[in-house]
Amino acid sequence: MNYVSPEALAATITAIQQNKQYATIDANLVERIAREELAKRTNKKEVVKHARSRLRQAGTAYFKRQINYQRALEQLQTATALDTQKAACRDIMALHTSTAERLDILDDLFATLSQHLPPATSVLDIACGLNPLTIPWQSLEKDATYYAVDIFADMMQFLSKAIPLLGRTGQATAASVIPDVPISTVDVAYIFKAISCLEQLDPNAGELLLHGLNAKHIVATFPLQSLGGRKKGMLNTYQARMATLTHDQPWTVKEFIFNTELVYIIEK
Repeated sequence: MNYVSPEALAATITAIQQNKQYATIDANLVERIAREELAKRTNKKEVVKHARSRLRQAGTAYFKRQINYQRALEQLQTATALDTQKAACRDIMALHTSTAERLDILDDLFATLSQHLPPATSVLDIACGLNPLTIPWQSLEKDATYYAVDIFADMMQFLSKAIPLLGRTGQATAASVIPDVPISTVDVAYIFKAISCLEQLDPNAGELLLHGLNAKHIVATFPLQSLGGRKKGMLNTYQARMATLTHDQPWTVKEFIFNTELVYIIEK
C-alpha cells in the first residue's frame, strides 16, 4: 500500500465530512476509508468522491431525509401504552429506508423469531439502523440488555435514550464492526440486512461476523429488493451467499422468506 501522509489524510477527512451526510459517521471508519482511497489514487477530488460513495453504500443511502432525533425522542416519551408506543416506533422507523421496508412484515417476522428462539436476556444489534425500535415486538426477558452498534453517532445518541423508554437497559455505540467485531457474549445477535452492505467495505465482513460474534443464536437477514424497489434475482444471490458462509460449519441454519427480507436463524 502506498504511503499516505498525515497531512493528506487529515485534509481528506475534512473534505469528506464537509458534507453533513458524513459528518456524524464514526471517525475511525472515515479515516480507514480515506486512507484506503488515498493509497489507490492521487486525484484529491476522486479520492473524496470514491470515499463518499463507499460510505453512502455503508449507510447514508438509507436515510430518506435528515431525522429530527429530538422530535423522535419526544414522540417516544409521550407514548406510554404499548399500542401508542408501537405506533410511535413505526412512525420513526419509516424515516429510515431499511427499517421502513420491514414495517409490513414486522408482526410476522418477530412472531416467527419468537417461535424459534428462546426469550433473550441479551441482544447485540449489529449495524442496527433504527431496528432497536422493534423492541416492543421482540421476545425479550424483562431484565434483558440491548446493545446496539452503528456508524452514526447522532443515531446512537438517540437510541441510547430511546432504549430505556422502551423498557430495557442498553448501550448504543457509534463504531464500525469490521474489522473489529464486537466481543460481547449475548444470547442473540442481529445482523439485519447488514452483511451485504458491509461486504461493500470489506468482502470478508460476513465471514468475520458469523465466525467472530459470541452469540448463541445469530439472526442474519438480506434484502429482497433494491433501494429503488426492484427484485433483481436477489433471493438466489443471497441464498447462495449464505450457503457459502455456512458451508462445512457445525451450525444449525433455518431459512425463512418474507416479502421484503430473507431471514436466517443460525444456532452456533
